[in-house]
Amino acid sequence: MRSILIIRLLLLIGHETVVGALFQQRVIIDNLMSAVLTVHDSEEPADAIYKFSIENKIDKQQRRTLLGEICTRITCIRTKAVVWRTSVSDGEKFIAEYLLLEDEEPVDSIQRFVAQHNLTRGYRHAILAEACAVVDCLRMVPVIWSRQVRINEKFVPIEVLEGEVFADKIFSILQPYSVGYLGRKQVLELAKSDGIVLERENAHIISETIVFNKNRTSSLDIYDDGSEPVDTIYNFCKENESIDRFHEIANLIMPKICGILVCNRRDPVVYSHTIKNPNGASMGKLDVLLGEEAADAAHRFVIDKNLDLDLRKSIARDICKAMPCKRLVPIVYRKAVNNVDGVRIGEVHILEGEEVVDAAMRFIRKTRFAVDEIALKNFLFADACQNKLVKCTRLIAHVFEDKVRDNDGREIGHLIIREDEEPVDKVHDLCYVAHCPNDDRMKILETVCASEFVVCKRKQPIIFSQAVTDPNGINIGNLEVQLLEEPADAVYHFFARHRLFQRGWDINSVINQVCSLPQLDCKRKTPLQYNSDSFLMGNRDIGPLRIWYGDEVVDVLYQKRIDHNLTLNDQIASLNFICLQHEVYCHRTRAVVYELKDITKHDFEKFGNETCSRKYMGWQFLSAVANSFIGSKLSSF
Repeated sequence: MRSILIIRLLLLIGHETVVGALFQQRVIIDNLMSAVLTVHDSEEPADAIYKFSIENKIDKQQRRTLLGEICTRITCIRTKAVVWRTSVSDGEKFIAEYLLLEDEEPVDSIQRFVAQHNLTRGYRHAILAEACAVVDCLRMVPVIWSRQVRINEKFVPIEVLEGEVFADKIFSILQPYSVGYLGRKQVLELAKSDGIVLERENAHIISETIVFNKNRTSSLDIYDDGSEPVDTIYNFCKENESIDRFHEIANLIMPKICGILVCNRRDPVVYSHTIKNPNGASMGKLDVLLGEEAADAAHRFVIDKNLDLDLRKSIARDICKAMPCKRLVPIVYRKAVNNVDGVRIGEVHILEGEEVVDAAMRFIRKTRFAVDEIALKNFLFADACQNKLVKCTRLIAHVFEDKVRDNDGREIGHLIIREDEEPVDKVHDLCYVAHCPNDDRMKILETVCASEFVVCKRKQPIIFSQAVTDPNGINIGNLEVQLLEEPADAVYHFFARHRLFQRGWDINSVINQVCSLPQLDCKRKTPLQYNSDSFLMGNRDIGPLRIWYGDEVVDVLYQKRIDHNLTLNDQIASLNFICLQHEVYCHRTRAVVYELKDITKHDFEKFGNETCSRKYMGWQFLSAVANSFIGSKLSSF
């Protein structure tokens, strides 16, 4: 409001003639006071108004308004006032007069003056010291380059001071604005076009001293040069002949550097190869990452370049001449898998031409994490089957598929084992048809069970399987007899496993029925409840332990305890070990220590004065279990 009044009054008040004055005008300020503004001959209007504003306490905006009005009437060479001046000489030789204009930082203005007159840095220090004694100096180091850079529709000021590393300063200014490497490079090129000589082309980001042994250390330096940090780390390890320490050093550096630079990958390039067409023209550079198969790198290159898929094999073969390769079939589908908490547990890989369900089962059995198999398979069927390079012709996975040979190298047949099949049964069926001896069968089974994705639950095949139902027709389970297993033992384990003893079933009747079948050979009809060639009791090997049906487990263990002078705790521990197995039935937990059969009253009439009023034995209950000979804790099953 104050500046508007001044302009209006300047237009109303007429000129007054003053000798030696280029311009003179009375200025009314806030309708309260007035003062005469005089611009003398050879005086710059900006300087006269600057003095006038100080004397009359006129602010900067009013001063600019006043200068604008005056410059319409008289000639103004500059619009900024001189706030300080000094003559600069070299001894007796006058060099020039230095003028410090308003709004200028003294050190920047003085630096321009010194550079213009080709003076040394000593002149700058001397003039600056003199100026700062009179005017305010915010810094003592000059700006050597300044620009306004447009970033996301916004102009960002960039200033580089003397002594600062140019590339480092540009990086620090542009980093908060997420300017990429190419954008930072453009700013550096702009400075170079302005005549700035760069100490180095790339900003220094991080430096870490790595100790290799007590006598040798090396500095790992990462620059903003457009390369991936992980490649720099790998090359550093390679130069220091410490590839085996790559993962250790990368785990140390990557969290630091990736918080500053953008890290596009975590695996380094270990091999690069320029791919050329038949005419010798380059089609691009192919990079193979650490741990990556040549086939996968070739597939990635062909897909990225939109080339013919038939080129992949020839490219992969060329790479395999320079580095080891495990396969030539590429992975064509990848999908990360998370657990219920959202934590990544692995990645499903599907090879070209592979069944999706096989890849799903391979992932499940390899990771060994609790995964919803059905949900994972259904997702992959919906997602991966859209890829024309994979197969979706089966719902059941094959966990093993290969040709098998006997000990002489003769091919026996092609063995396929599904995820829902027991490997030993499939091997038995194959060998039965091929008439291979037992040694070959066991060797084939050993090879199959050693396969990474095969789960073998037993070592003998099932030669007999029969569904068993109760009197109401409700299915109980399958009674199965393994090769070399006594049918009577199989029946006993079936009874124990399904708690048929507790239901009062007659095991002897079932054994007789099973042994009457022509496909089974029963050498005995009394089952073995438990069999061990070397049994440990109380950390002592007591030799073979065979418990037949009809003998109570606890009675047999009691006798072994007495024979080998073991403790009650040893007996209880062994009883727990055996009876907690699902295929063993224990009727009692207390041993019979004395037994007398066919008892009559005559067994008690020894002195002639005994009275036997009844012929049935009664029980005397102990008042406290803790005081009994069986200990303070009873086993229960």
